[in-house]
Amino acid sequence: MKKLWSLPLMAALALALTGCPAPAPAAAPAGQIVVDGAWARAATAGMNSAAYMVIRNGGAEDTLVSAQVEGAMPEIHETVQAAGGMMQMQPLANGLKVPANGSVSLQPGGYHIMLMGLKQDLKLGGELKLKLVFKSGKTMDVTAKIQEMPMNMSK
Repeated sequence: MKKLWSLPLMAALALALTGCPAPAPAAAPAGQIVVDGAWARAATAGMNSAAYMVIRNGGAEDTLVSAQVEGAMPEIHETVQAAGGMMQMQPLANGLKVPANGSVSLQPGGYHIMLMGLKQDLKLGGELKLKLVFKSGKTMDVTAKIQEMPMNMSK
């Protein structure tokens, strides 16, 4: 007895095999800032970690000026290449610009929220609560999933 493939399954397979790109994430609604894919690197108390996410802006340019995290000292950082080719992290004294009707990615090897002096473990599968503060006065509560650093995400 032959197995018949359903038309929707065949269409999905055909699209997958043609290499059609996945649809781009939706833009932020007009005038709003939204956060996608927030996660933080697992770490033990006394160590440092970092939080990553994509911030999408559906309005005028704004700047992420700070973050608040219970049990850590957060700073907005950028990873840059120093003289001699070494990579180093440096705080962004003026914050991180989020372009008008655009987005900015916080990811390993780039922009991130450094979490210094953790007072508690960040355990795999757990969550970390952050409050993002923007120059415009907007604040946003974000929940980041605790996970390991994916090997394919580092620069």
